[in-house]
Amino acid sequence: TLVKLSTMAEVLPGVALWSFGALVVVLAAMLSFDPRDLWHYLETPDGDDTPPGAQEPTP
Repeated sequence: TLVKLSTMAEVLPGVALWSFGALVVVLAAMLSFDPRDLWHYLETPDGDDTPPGAQEPTP
C-alpha cells in the first residue's frame, strides 16, 4: 500500500505536475477546435460571412 511505501520514497511533483496540467489544457483545446472554422475564416474577406463558393446577392 502507499502507507508502507511512504518511508521508501518521496514524491515531488515539480515539473511533472505543470506538464500534466499543460497536457490537460492542450487536450481540452484540441477537442473544442474545429479546423473547418479556421479555414472558413481564412478564406473569407473581413466582414463577409458568405460561404465559399456561394454567390453574393445582386442588388
